[in-house]
Amino acid sequence: METGKVVVERVGGKSTATHCYSKYPLKFIIRSKVGPSQTDAVWIYTITYGGGIVSGDSTKCDISVGDGAPQC
Repeated sequence: METGKVVVERVGGKSTATHCYSKYPLKFIIRSKVGPSQTDAVWIYTITYGGGIVSGDSTKCDISVGDGAPQC
């Protein structure tokens, strides 16, 4: 079962997270401002909350980067 998904695409000349989904215990935080205005990057932080991840838990994330968006 998918616990998280993020899609990054080029929108209006900048890389943008166009889809973000997460399910407990996983959470994504996507910052809207990551640096100077000429910076073309999407910063995605993964966190857990509540009791966190314990033995037996699992997460599955799908991260997709579309055409034209820089990849690291």
